Amino acid sequence: MQFYNDQDLIALLKSSLKSERNKALSYMYEKYYGGLARFVLDNSGTEEDAKDIFQDGLVVLYEKVQLPSFVWTSTLKTFLFAVCKNLWFKRLRKASNREIPTENIQQLPILDIPFDDPYEDQKFLLRGIMSQIGAACQEILTLFYFQHRSMQEIAMEMNLANEKVAKNKKARCMAKLRELFQESRE
Repeated sequence: MQFYNDQDLIALLKSSLKSERNKALSYMYEKYYGGLARFVLDNSGTEEDAKDIFQDGLVVLYEKVQLPSFVWTSTLKTFLFAVCKNLWFKRLRKASNREIPTENIQQLPILDIPFDDPYEDQKFLLRGIMSQIGAACQEILTLFYFQHRSMQEIAMEMNLANEKVAKNKKARCMAKLRELFQESRE
């Protein structure tokens, strides 16, 4: 199998030739599907679920690459895994009211780094940054992203006035987390 870097894959995905686009999609399926399948199987899914989620993730990636405003800020693999994980958790939430298993999740989905990514030091860095945002921010982000609580539930649990206050607080906490993460990478 030929090796393609991210720039090659993006160029193939933007090609007007269907055969070129299919080359990129086949390559990504071959290289990235196994890791995602393990993730879905470890989190209450089946092989069929993994195939569906990966296919949906590829569609999202393909559509993003086609946008004129497309600017790349991470690897294709990182983006694809983050999209697929979010799609899987969304499907699990819709399928049942039970809590989503979180034992394999190590970061917030929005700043996700794949489990076999070579940037292990960034995972450590992100965990350290979480400890810098304060206990209230840690709690609200954990409740929202890991325990999948609604804004109304978060407001009640944290004794906030209403869900709008909880939503604003969560947004400020995420902004602070992103800011600290960006500063640490510079």
